[in-house]
Amino acid sequence: MWLHLFFTLTLVVVANCINLSFIPKLWNNMDIVKIQNMKSGAFETDFKTKRYNRSTLVICGTFTFNDDIPNIEFDIKFFYSPLGNNQFMLMPYMWRRGPLCDFFNQYFQKYVQPVLEDVSDVPKAVKGQPVCPLYVKKTYTIQEYYLPEDIFPNYFQPGTYKCELNFYNVNGAEIQQTLVVILKLY
Repeated sequence: MWLHLFFTLTLVVVANCINLSFIPKLWNNMDIVKIQNMKSGAFETDFKTKRYNRSTLVICGTFTFNDDIPNIEFDIKFFYSPLGNNQFMLMPYMWRRGPLCDFFNQYFQKYVQPVLEDVSDVPKAVKGQPVCPLYVKKTYTIQEYYLPEDIFPNYFQPGTYKCELNFYNVNGAEIQQTLVVILKLY
């Protein structure tokens, strides 16, 4: 029995290492069910979703920095509801609490900014230069940002997913704001 368990565990670890590319896609469509925007605090949002066409979902709206980015930290938690009945379970995926500035300088610049430059008024950074100092206390507008479906791995099960982005003051223990996005894969 323990040998079977060990073999199964080894297979899961190896499959995760090769990105589970051999597993067929378990879902076909993605829909954003709800965005709970933040209306006050260091970071404000006013995002809406709309259909660009029958199969393309876009996000438009504004986000505002009311504080300097180096004064903001964040973390991300993911939840899953297999039946879609809002009984969410915490998933083992998360983004640990860290400075928002680090996120902007590392991941945002590499993956998000190239797409946003065409559909928004976000500051354009030079490759390899820090992005964080470019974002000042200001409102930025996004017009029809296409949310690619490949942000979710093929092996995610159909169901409802909730993403919570929690924002903190630097060295503060309490959550100051939470942006909640609820998505449905089917």
